Amino acid sequence: MFFGRSSSGKSKLLYLATSIYGHREKLPTWYATDNALQEEAERNNDLFTILDEGRTCESDFKQVAKRISRLSYTLTSGVSKRRSKTYIELDRQNKNWNSLFLCTNEHSLRELSLASETKRDAGETLRMIDIPVDYGDTPEGGRKGIFKDLPAGQQSGAKLIKKLEKSVSVDYGYLGLHYLRLLISLINKGEKEPLKQRLERYIQFFLAEEHIRGKGGYAERLALRFGLIYAALIFAAENGFVPWNNSKIFASVNEMYHRTLDYAANPRDLVKLGMQSLTACLENKRIFAIQQDTTLQEIQNAYDEGMILKSKGTLLLPSKKLTKFFGSEAKAQGALTALADCILNEKKPDGWSAVRILPANEKSKGFRKRCVVLSQAKLLERLGLA
Repeated sequence: MFFGRSSSGKSKLLYLATSIYGHREKLPTWYATDNALQEEAERNNDLFTILDEGRTCESDFKQVAKRISRLSYTLTSGVSKRRSKTYIELDRQNKNWNSLFLCTNEHSLRELSLASETKRDAGETLRMIDIPVDYGDTPEGGRKGIFKDLPAGQQSGAKLIKKLEKSVSVDYGYLGLHYLRLLISLINKGEKEPLKQRLERYIQFFLAEEHIRGKGGYAERLALRFGLIYAALIFAAENGFVPWNNSKIFASVNEMYHRTLDYAANPRDLVKLGMQSLTACLENKRIFAIQQDTTLQEIQNAYDEGMILKSKGTLLLPSKKLTKFFGSEAKAQGALTALADCILNEKKPDGWSAVRILPANEKSKGFRKRCVVLSQAKLLERLGLA
């Protein structure tokens, strides 16, 4: 379930998904009977089913919550309600499907659950997963929407949305057709089992990189879902269907996994986990000490590698690398709030202030980046590393 504010671009993600196999002028919505939704799922057997605008399924907010909660079991079970023999003889057959559901709503299922005063169990949270896709606003007040970063000079995601709309209305169907042809070719060559094993290796690699393989619980079960997305994208990249390299694919899937996991977590847990992640960075000596004779290239290399920069009793955390130190944006935000007394500079409306890390001289123009500047002594004492 992609959720976020109205006009943030959620529906455009669904249009993008449908363009893989074809083009739809209008997206199917939740405004349908249970039988109609099951028929939609059956039509999309072995593909994915699109359902836009969750709020349309009922007029009352609480009823929306209850119905989507109930349908999350019905639709993901893959079977319709079993009918009597007499009913089936009237040509009303039982329905079966195997489909991935991509849905949108302004409110997450967790918010809907709170509004309807119903409790979601662990099974439901994995059957239909809340995925936050709205990246908020720019410092100037424009909406980023579904875009984490915007091109230089753009104050909102509106232009990118229009470009996306134009793209999916012109180019569609190619990827899905050739992807299926490739799969059929591999199966006909007897390579079905080797392909399954290869995809399983990719999934296990994703779990290993997240350091949660074998730990069980919600985090690992959720990671298995995102690991499957990672495996599919790596396979697609290997066969020329997408232009991204492995590190780009991992970073993107990892970003959405942690946003989803963080949304489901208790805020106090995020602070604790963020602190633990930063402590691990310091204990593993992911620190680059800036000396009087340090060169610009050495600092640039340390910055690119995501190192903590140490200078004159302070530790500098480049703001663009905070997820490397804390694990995710939410964990970084929570931990830095808790560490406010250790921070020596100010966060302005447009982000953390820029710091001159290496002064300019006759050989170079220096090195200046936005950073969180922390007192080394205070931080180490707070983390129990003094």
